[in-house]
Amino acid sequence: MNRSAALLTLLALLALLTAPASAQDTPDAGKPDAREIVRKATQGHRSKDEKAKTEVVIVADGRKSKKRVADFLTLSEGENDRLLIRFVEPATIRGLSLLTVERGEREDQHIYVPALRKVKRIASNGKGNRFAGTDFTYEDLRGESLGRNDYSVLGSETLDGKDCWKIEATPKAGWASDETAYGKRQFWIRKDHHLIVRVDYFDKKKTKAIKSRTNMDYHQIKGKWRFRLALMKDLLRKSKTALRVVDRQMDVGLTKGSFTPAALGKQ
Repeated sequence: MNRSAALLTLLALLALLTAPASAQDTPDAGKPDAREIVRKATQGHRSKDEKAKTEVVIVADGRKSKKRVADFLTLSEGENDRLLIRFVEPATIRGLSLLTVERGEREDQHIYVPALRKVKRIASNGKGNRFAGTDFTYEDLRGESLGRNDYSVLGSETLDGKDCWKIEATPKAGWASDETAYGKRQFWIRKDHHLIVRVDYFDKKKTKAIKSRTNMDYHQIKGKWRFRLALMKDLLRKSKTALRVVDRQMDVGLTKGSFTPAALGKQ
């Protein structure tokens, strides 16, 4: 091969290597991005700050229900949130509080117990424990950490007449042991507004659904979509906890000073 022919061959190879891949050449061409769907569902409806007065109703195995009232307060910081849950009724548990401060892929959680006048940090291996006798664990009351999980689209499914993406989330290696009590979770996310309408939680073996959460009665406030009712069912204990929002306010001027462990006992 002469020098000119060799040069032409080299240029042709470079052109092939640097040319953009066609749709047929891209492995996931046309397939929805599961992580992006979850990102839109968890990040796309956030407000600057928020306060929601919420009725908490606990029903355990058909026994008489327990009704409580709690304030849910949220402060957004970039892609991280600070969440404070503080019980105001009944008097026996008034002041019991849970503070979650997200820090990138991790978060700090502290609980304040008025009877002990003590703030306690929730250890990583304790985040699968129930909070205040509800069917929500400490883990359930933190934001979705996109960096901790792998996501895949299982397909489309109609739920309550709405077309939804069905997404599966599995913990990445290194997060599965202490950081989560679940082997996997499955989300149903509405395609029209990217709202999470249902979450199923599976055991460590990934074979059995042990809990299920349904979000209902959606409405818009200041252009953001919110649910008025969330129902968490424990499929093993046959118990359930309902969160019913009776009043919600956005952009009320909450400050970081209310979302610190030191402030928990001063509310």
